[in-house]
Amino acid sequence: MIAEIHALAELIEAEIKGLRAPEHARALEPIVRKVKRLMARYFRRQGRLMVSAVTMKEAEADVVDGWMSSVSPLALSIAANDSIRYQALIELAIIKAETQLSAQLDSMALIPETKMSQYLKTNSLSKLTGTLAETTKQKLRDAITLAVRSGGTADDIVGAIKATVKEFSSVRAELIAQTEVNNAYNFGRTELARSAGFTEKRWVTESGNPCAICILNEAEGYIGIDQTFLSGDQRPTAHPRCYCSLDFRQVTL
Repeated sequence: MIAEIHALAELIEAEIKGLRAPEHARALEPIVRKVKRLMARYFRRQGRLMVSAVTMKEAEADVVDGWMSSVSPLALSIAANDSIRYQALIELAIIKAETQLSAQLDSMALIPETKMSQYLKTNSLSKLTGTLAETTKQKLRDAITLAVRSGGTADDIVGAIKATVKEFSSVRAELIAQTEVNNAYNFGRTELARSAGFTEKRWVTESGNPCAICILNEAEGYIGIDQTFLSGDQRPTAHPRCYCSLDFRQVTL
């Protein structure tokens, strides 16, 4: 017990250098809006492709276990311009983190190019879209099946698809935009803090209405910079639409 008290006293007396997370939601919001618009355009094209697939094959379309064979599976290739724009926006979120931390450190520190490239490759636009998510497929199955069983025409089926895709497109575009921009931002903060010699990190909730997962991560306090939080995450985000960030500190005993 005495040894623990001495260790605590040494920690209290230690020189502690810290990096506090700024209120970053406002700074990232313009990037989030641009990514959301990019994703919304992508999903609108995907919706038009689905409608086209049904319209072209309406004469031969059939329903198999509640799913039209003419539209399953359906994927939309990523346009080169979309990929370039998305990568530029994600890189901008990382640069925002670099700029903030560099100002706090009074330096011109940068994330190594190799780290940046690896992140962008791992989190490319193609990995976020590609084929339809299973939950979306199920919504479409249900909508199409209902239209067919109600004696609906091809136009009714097309209307069901349009309504369903419109719903998932707006939600999914917002989800991807907010989550991926914040992922990139926190990646930038973590890499720069690590390269600057900071040894501990702390989860910080910023949404005003944090979930139970993020509250528990924040309650954990400071942990080693390479440790995982209770949620199993190294850094925010812990879930879709998570807008948490990190504090860092360097303790010199």
